[in-house]
Amino acid sequence: MILIRKANKKDVPEIKDLIAKSFEAAFDVNDIKYDVSQATRLAEDLIKHHLLLVLVEQELKKIVGGIGGQLLLLPMSVETKAFQEIFFYVLPTFRGYSHRLLHELEEACKYQEIEIIIMAHLSDKDHEKMDRFYFTKGYKLLEKHYYRRI
Repeated sequence: MILIRKANKKDVPEIKDLIAKSFEAAFDVNDIKYDVSQATRLAEDLIKHHLLLVLVEQELKKIVGGIGGQLLLLPMSVETKAFQEIFFYVLPTFRGYSHRLLHELEEACKYQEIEIIIMAHLSDKDHEKMDRFYFTKGYKLLEKHYYRRI
């Protein structure tokens, strides 16, 4: 059985591991160095100040996915509240629950009167699959990001 709930402090070690897996899936690990302490701080900050939901496999008593980001006001509008995704990852065995996790995030945002959800993925892997995932949910592509190590 799968449960989706808000993350709490006790979840930080498992969330930190999911952030590591997300990082490895998105980046060439030789290109950008992963910092465990930074991942721990990110998980703690999202839980304390922003929004982080986790996907829990109840029989295993294990967190198998998560979605989190920061709550902010859009720069051009002091009245428009937004959620900007920083972390979204579901273990491959449980990927079918990604849709449900995103739906629960949308519901949590509606409850907090957040008007806009911004999903930003810094991975070039499987971008066609990500496009289909978001387009079928009504999301629009606004910009692409390019990066280069200097």
